[in-house]
Amino acid sequence: MREVRFFNQEMETLPREALRQIQLLRFQKQFGYVYENSPFYRRKYQEAGLEPGDIRTLDDIARIPFTVKEELRETQEETPPWGGMLCVPPEQGVRVFQTTGTTGVPLKILISRKDWFEIFYQQFMHFMYG
Repeated sequence: MREVRFFNQEMETLPREALRQIQLLRFQKQFGYVYENSPFYRRKYQEAGLEPGDIRTLDDIARIPFTVKEELRETQEETPPWGGMLCVPPEQGVRVFQTTGTTGVPLKILISRKDWFEIFYQQFMHFMYG
């Protein structure tokens, strides 16, 4: 039998309820951060009648409106080059990605140091182990 390997064994083998609790806490933190730092998303959430304190369970996530690509294009057209989506000052960006534009005007996506050197690395390694 082959050895089973994990990138983060503790996290990847948590009991379901413990995992759900971590997911809720991380989502609440992320939702609050985005609400406070992104004019685009704050407006979108306010129009939906949502504030960070309204996300009390994972089921509450269903109340959050979807974002479609056209909305992102519109905010970049209104306030170039990044639109109102950014949650960090532009000078904190270290990399820029751009969508292909196969369905319209390409989107520009600014990546911060933390996103590039921590978050993307963790995601990539998780995928590699999987």
